[in-house]
Amino acid sequence: MDAARENDFIRPILITGMCTAMRRGDCCLLKWKDVDLVRRFITVKTNKTGQTVSIPIFPMLYDELATRQSSEAYVFPEQAKMYVENSDGITWRVRKVFAEAGFKDAGENGQTDEAEVVRGEIHAERKEGLRRASVRDFHSFRVTWLTLALTAGVPLELVQKVTGHRTTDIVFKHYFQPGREEFRRALQSAMPKLLTNGQKTPKEEMLAILDRTKTKTWQKDVKRLRELVTAL
Repeated sequence: MDAARENDFIRPILITGMCTAMRRGDCCLLKWKDVDLVRRFITVKTNKTGQTVSIPIFPMLYDELATRQSSEAYVFPEQAKMYVENSDGITWRVRKVFAEAGFKDAGENGQTDEAEVVRGEIHAERKEGLRRASVRDFHSFRVTWLTLALTAGVPLELVQKVTGHRTTDIVFKHYFQPGREEFRRALQSAMPKLLTNGQKTPKEEMLAILDRTKTKTWQKDVKRLRELVTAL
């Protein structure tokens, strides 16, 4: 978002994708008739599957939508026009923001600066000479949204209402990709103490620290609280 802050064309599309888990086309072609700012919900029929999804409007997206005029059919008329006429133009602009944020292939655009920091490449090699696979693109927002929701304990049935997936197999095979630390923490907090050897969750440990803090221990306790907050 820092890299897209001054980009008034692509920033609204990025925010919509991050907050709704909608695909690139559905974000660009979003219509005002599908947006309820009063109840803060988007109800839209997706282009790819034809599924009708219901998506709550998060504050970041609401702030973006509330500043726009609803006099036209499309929420983002310029972006909708580009998507229909040249969808690659949307992809190029998204990729440009990714590159500014440090997500690009090493040596992209002929650059060979060894000091250049690449936070993550956007392509991965495939076997048998096939074209490289895109591993970081607009669709990554959909994967991240779903992973965050499931890891946080949102019921799968509610997640499917947002993403429009019909089967759980697709969700867990292609979309649910928790990092190891998040995966461990989510399982540990849900499993019986017997299996975790009585180890407290970060939240439980923080509450215990607050209950026992004394004048002599407050500095040590504050340090530990900071460590726990950073890990969350």
